[in-house]
Amino acid sequence: MVVLTIGTVLVSVISSVRAKNRLKSQNQKYQVLAHLANEYLYEYNVRTNDLQLSEKYGQLFVTEGSLNSVAKALRKFLLTDATGDSRESIIELPLDNDRRGFFRAVNHRICDHHGRTETIIGKLIDISEAVAERDELLFKSQVDGLTGVYNAATTRDLILKRLREKDPEALDAFIIIDCDDFKRVNDTHGHLVGDQMLERLGNSLKKVFRKNTIIGRLGGDEFCVYWSDVPSLSPVYRKCRQFSRHFQDGTKGMAVSVSIGVAIVKEGED
Repeated sequence: MVVLTIGTVLVSVISSVRAKNRLKSQNQKYQVLAHLANEYLYEYNVRTNDLQLSEKYGQLFVTEGSLNSVAKALRKFLLTDATGDSRESIIELPLDNDRRGFFRAVNHRICDHHGRTETIIGKLIDISEAVAERDELLFKSQVDGLTGVYNAATTRDLILKRLREKDPEALDAFIIIDCDDFKRVNDTHGHLVGDQMLERLGNSLKKVFRKNTIIGRLGGDEFCVYWSDVPSLSPVYRKCRQFSRHFQDGTKGMAVSVSIGVAIVKEGED
């Protein structure tokens, strides 16, 4: 009987050791696969707030400060996510040198017998390049290729959005800019010079009108600036004069000027 008991215990111990070895081997395989697939594994204990990160995190978050910031942000995200039902989410995390990275978090919850989340195991998949490519495509779809300001459709959408969200007490300015004798410039100097002049006009607008503005090309040689929350008309007129000088300084020898119209947007006006 004693021998049988000892034998049973030995079998149990051996089985347990083998199971642990299989689990360790499996975990090592997951680590290797995660390394090859640009994935970052983690395990989060909801009760103790303990977060375990795989060694690979040290390759992306090279400083202790950035690693601590990521751990803090990930804890906050997982603690919030522990009460929800989502298995995949997009999370933005701080990288080194004031950069930001985008990751897809894939989670699996382990619950206790009451159905409460006890542990979350998961992985972060780096999708920063895909997000950057998407943002670049979105930017290109919104911007006029020649001048670098918003195209007509985007300008309209952004202005309408501002009008919907505008505080009734806020004062906005809508500025229309038209290049005088643009057809003459095209006919006399050629379309290449005409395009360069429009490009210069766009650069001057971006240089002078920087804050709280929507700058767009409405079509041809017609541009606009929608300026939100202007304190009064005085700075609007001052900026218009500054823009006119800046633009003409860059087109000397061509006798080019611009016409500028200003409208004030306030409560009760469409």
